[in-house]
Amino acid sequence: MSTSRLIAALGAAGFGLGCVAQTPTPTAPAPAHTPVVQAPIVSAAPPAQLAVSAPPQLPEPNRATPFVVGRLEVRTLAPALFDGANGALAASRVESVPYERFRLLGTLRVGHSHLSMLDLSADETRLLTVSESEAQLRVYDTESRRLVTRVPVAGYAKFGLGEFLFWPVVDRAQRILFAGAADIRLLDPTGTAAALTLAPESGASLKIQSGLLGSSHGEGAGHGSVLTLYEPEDSPAPRLDPVLSVAASERVEDWVLSADRTELGIVYFPSLEVEWIDLKARRVRWRASAPEFTNSVDLSPDGTLLAVGGKELRVLSVADPGRSAVFAGFDNNIHQVHFAPAGDAVAASSYDGHVRIVNTTAENGTLSLRKDLRHAGTANVYAFRFTRDGRRLYSCSGDRTLRIFGL
Repeated sequence: MSTSRLIAALGAAGFGLGCVAQTPTPTAPAPAHTPVVQAPIVSAAPPAQLAVSAPPQLPEPNRATPFVVGRLEVRTLAPALFDGANGALAASRVESVPYERFRLLGTLRVGHSHLSMLDLSADETRLLTVSESEAQLRVYDTESRRLVTRVPVAGYAKFGLGEFLFWPVVDRAQRILFAGAADIRLLDPTGTAAALTLAPESGASLKIQSGLLGSSHGEGAGHGSVLTLYEPEDSPAPRLDPVLSVAASERVEDWVLSADRTELGIVYFPSLEVEWIDLKARRVRWRASAPEFTNSVDLSPDGTLLAVGGKELRVLSVADPGRSAVFAGFDNNIHQVHFAPAGDAVAASSYDGHVRIVNTTAENGTLSLRKDLRHAGTANVYAFRFTRDGRRLYSCSGDRTLRIFGL
């Protein structure tokens, strides 16, 4: 794999009011962080059962098409990766929101620390969260804020390996994807129905981007990893169709896929570099340094800006990464970054008790704060989600609460 580096040159021209590139020297990552309405509790249902059907196998690599690009060896690149991407997956326009008027709308007192996972269902009627210290899946109704179910999941233990996301297809059953130590399964959220194994992924982390489910996991020594993208299908039965399989010489810390599914952005560890890859042209478009302790990346709805969160929040121009801007007002590292649906702001949760919403335009290379949303004290704020219209934001924290902010 090529280890050459193309760090964007410093420049004063900006993608908003003017930005200056920042290029800190990569260093070792930070040590792992240890990180109001009481809803009625529904009696826990029996644990979700293990798989009842054989998982689909990833297609054999197409030996005619594999290629090496940057730090990736692309093993499988299915034609379906690009099918219907221009249009069907294009983001609809969302009106700008006055984030300065966001306020606390409600608090769900979960009562357990290490609330590190949170997701909204496709129809936004359900909210899931998982506390690593409780090791149970919790699902809430977003309108009533009532706890719908609380259930243990087979294969997930306290502070163990596991990640949860809602099935990304609109689904009356509100089924949930669980990536555990051995596979990716689809669960009935009540735990009463047997789980369905969808992919034999070991130790996977999950992310949904541009309509695809991505799974990344480590592969052997040397911090190598594998990233696989799946197309979720719901007919005639739920399944995950693999469309892209790549191996990296470093650990994939986080990744993003463009809306048309033709470009892939990856942050690597330990080099702490961002690599922007043109999948169709099979080449690296650019490389740039990431902030220290980078943990999360996101792409703006229009595909023009890339947000990278670590010790600081950095926003890069995808067309010219030398044009970048920074917000550095954090007392501890960032956990997640997400663009607001309107694309005019980006939010970052951090290990200092805050979710900060900042402008995507900059003056003299600096991004300005639009709203500071707070949990209690300095407890880690982990995952958060905007609603599709951008008018609400849900977040979870080590202060043992879920909080709802918005207008």
